[in-house]
Amino acid sequence: MTASKIMVVEDEGIVGLELSEALTRMGYKVLPVVATGREALEKVVAEHPDLILMDIRLEGEIDGVETAGKIHNNFNIPIIYLTAHSDETTIQRAKHTETYGYLLKPFEERALRAAIEVALFKAQKENEKDKAHQWDETIIRNLPHAIVISDEKGLIKYMNQSASRLFNIPKQECTGKPLNSMLTAISPVTKDPVALPFTQMIIEENPCITDHIHILSRDQEIPAEYTMSPLKNRNNNTIGIITLFRTLEEKEEQEEAIRFELERSKQYQINLLPKKGHSLQGIASHWIFHPSIFGSGDIFNVFPISDSKVGFYLLDVMGHGFSAAVLSITIHSFLSHEIGIQKNRKFASEPATSISSPAMVIKELNKRFYFEANNNPFFTLVYGTIDSKAKKGVIARAGHLYPLLFKSGQKFQHLKSEGHAIGVFPDIDVSEVEFDFHEKDRLMLFSDGLLDCMGSGEEFSDETLITLLTENRNKSIEGICEAVDRKIQQIHPNPEFDDDIAFLILEHEAVEEM
Repeated sequence: MTASKIMVVEDEGIVGLELSEALTRMGYKVLPVVATGREALEKVVAEHPDLILMDIRLEGEIDGVETAGKIHNNFNIPIIYLTAHSDETTIQRAKHTETYGYLLKPFEERALRAAIEVALFKAQKENEKDKAHQWDETIIRNLPHAIVISDEKGLIKYMNQSASRLFNIPKQECTGKPLNSMLTAISPVTKDPVALPFTQMIIEENPCITDHIHILSRDQEIPAEYTMSPLKNRNNNTIGIITLFRTLEEKEEQEEAIRFELERSKQYQINLLPKKGHSLQGIASHWIFHPSIFGSGDIFNVFPISDSKVGFYLLDVMGHGFSAAVLSITIHSFLSHEIGIQKNRKFASEPATSISSPAMVIKELNKRFYFEANNNPFFTLVYGTIDSKAKKGVIARAGHLYPLLFKSGQKFQHLKSEGHAIGVFPDIDVSEVEFDFHEKDRLMLFSDGLLDCMGSGEEFSDETLITLLTENRNKSIEGICEAVDRKIQQIHPNPEFDDDIAFLILEHEAVEEM
């Protein structure tokens, strides 16, 4: 398979060089780095890259946002913004260029690769969707699906080669004849004729989709489904009907291809998760993750902030599919690399200059991800920090389930900070909760998919989970995860889940005396 061609637009030479080297290690074909918007526009015409990494703050006549806008208006190339900035004006301008994501400086190669692969895949699917709506004769003639175009009276005007082969009817024999006279739809159960809804198409102008019928043609019976859609002219008047027939075998093959791509998308997210059993700054972690078959919106991470402090979070994007996966990966980049822990620096090797509180982090996220639109994406989140030397922690919550804190010899307790989900309101109030976190203390974060699976019987009730955790409190954090996972498998033996299940446990490790 040919390597994807990527263009980097970056006016800082060292940043561009390091990006180019990282992309080359990943196996991409990397074009020479360009430093200005004008150079980028010229290079796009000459090279037509598969994807562009665009620095928002370019020097010169036009900055990255304006350059991206020109490329978007004239070329069909996905663009991912690179930025170390978060001012509201820049973010608002960038929203209108239909970007495929943001990457925050400094970069981690895992997040960089994931963002690129998801953007390339999304762009590929969008291109296919655009092409599928171009109903000129050349495209229709070569489509693998059986397509019949009829006028508003149901008379056949065109039948492509696939339809001719499927129904064993020469095209010249059917032109000008009623579709109902050439093909008969019947019930697969009763074998009674089923009328094709031409009148409904013309009057209601809404697509009609069947699940499973049989088509009779030339004494053959073909299990299939069909989709009828109104064909409109430039004045938006219905002038005919497009009927697409798909055999059940074709349907199964396409669904299998979609499942494969969803699995690939989920694997990108899994690659971003922290290493199981890993220890950072005296804080050990373990986790469970079962992504939904529809694509995952859950993601979490544990990452170093200073010599004794770690940051952590667990978030849940509303919805499933590729859009949820893209958003969760983008948020991962914001949370793990810039917001709150790496302000004013471009690479992880440089020291942090400031650390934001969890509440400030959540408010900053809401500023970046609130859009004034009907389909505004939103997500819930728990974000916090733990200082292993000070034996203190602090969390803030944005509409998510309350984390559970377990201290040795005590009952589990909820950490009840308050805050709205991110992306719902333009401004949100967020509170913080501080807690002691000594050796062998444990903190658990989880998504609502886990509670739904546990079947507590009450919405958002975690009583069943607390009972299970209490029964296994003397086990290691790995043993607790194994016990929770066994419970999940008992309740839901099917390996495919309708909702994401995420469970993250943190433990303060015992400190050895020197």
